[in-house]
Amino acid sequence: MNKLLYILVWFSIGLSTNSYGQETTNDWENSEIFSINEEEVHSTAIPFASLEQAKKAVWTDSPFYKLLNGNWKFNWVPKP
Repeated sequence: MNKLLYILVWFSIGLSTNSYGQETTNDWENSEIFSINEEEVHSTAIPFASLEQAKKAVWTDSPFYKLLNGNWKFNWVPKP
């Protein structure tokens, strides 16, 4: 019985530590982690050429607005 208990304790300790003996936890269990692989919060600001355009607040009317939708040239090679 003692041998079985020893094996169970040893196995449970082995699951909660890595090869360096440090405790491992999953990211979703860590209360210090709020997000992973996300951009920082930011505010998008589009400048306008005149005050009248800015008051209308229509981004597409600004001469500084560039829409990036459409066809793009892309060249994939197996060995760059």
